[in-house]
Amino acid sequence: MICCSSCKTKKKAVEPAVENAVLEKQKPNPLEGDAIVLPVPEKDTTTVDRLSVVFFSIGGGIDFEAKKNFEKFLADFREKHNLLLNMKKIPWGKEGEIDFCFEFDNIVPELKDELLASIKEMLGENKLVHLFKNKECRIPSK
Repeated sequence: MICCSSCKTKKKAVEPAVENAVLEKQKPNPLEGDAIVLPVPEKDTTTVDRLSVVFFSIGGGIDFEAKKNFEKFLADFREKHNLLLNMKKIPWGKEGEIDFCFEFDNIVPELKDELLASIKEMLGENKLVHLFKNKECRIPSK
C-alpha cells in the first residue's frame, strides 16, 4: 500500500498504524461461533521415525559385499534383541539396486539409537549407499 498522497488528489494518505488497527478489529474471535482453530504443532525434526538404506549403482552394480554384511547384521540384531523389525526391501534397479525401509514404530528408543548408530558406522562411509532419515519409502515398481 502506498502511504503518500499525490499532488493530484485531495484525499489524505491512510496511516499504516490506523489501517492495521482497523484490520485487527475485523479479525474474528476464535472463541465465538462453533469452531475453534488449534495451532498445528511443529514437527520434531530430531526424532528419527523412518530410515531408508539405499544401495545404488553408478554403472557397475551395487556393493554386494556390503549388502550381504548388512543383511547378516540385521539378522544378528533381530536375534540378539528378539525383535521383529518393521522393514521392507524394495528392489528398483537393473544392477541390484535396493532400498531397505525401516519404520521405528515398534522399537524402544534405546534399541533404535543402537540400531541407527550401528548402521551409520557400518555403511555411513560407503560411496554406494545412502542413508535417509525420515524419508518416505520408494514406491515399488510394478
